Amino acid sequence: MAFENDTNRGRVLKMVETLQLILKSAQSNRAEDTDIQNLLRPLTDELAGLVVAAAPTVAQTC
Repeated sequence: MAFENDTNRGRVLKMVETLQLILKSAQSNRAEDTDIQNLLRPLTDELAGLVVAAAPTVAQTC
């Protein structure tokens, strides 16, 4: 089974929808940016780790 499929695309869409609900709740509750950042930190840390792992290595030239 291929990784990029309708099931995984649907999961990503659900994550985006959930994030939108969290941000709407933050707005309704007048949450500070730092409150939102702290709440989302576990998610953003995981995503940042994927970005770092996917970044190409740049060879230094002298």
